[in-house]
Amino acid sequence: MLIIIWRFMVEWHKKQLQEIMEAESQVQEANCKITGDSGLRATMKLEMECLKCEKCFVDWINAQKSFIKFLNRWLIKSITRENEETRNGIAHFSPGRV
Repeated sequence: MLIIIWRFMVEWHKKQLQEIMEAESQVQEANCKITGDSGLRATMKLEMECLKCEKCFVDWINAQKSFIKFLNRWLIKSITRENEETRNGIAHFSPGRV
């Protein structure tokens, strides 16, 4: 499961880099010709790319939340709830007593 998360993060960072590179080229292009409709189109295109980036980020956050919930459920299943016995009786810090 951890490998899947790392692969997702690599893909996410690749997309971020691609968006940054595209935005940088658009800013340079806009600086060269900020006249009329071309400046407005470049701004709108940049805004759309930012919205796509935001959606990817929200999806990534949701994936992280799901992963944490999965880990939490797995840990809860893994912890035994039975009292541990020692020679002197029940252990003081047994998971069953916590």
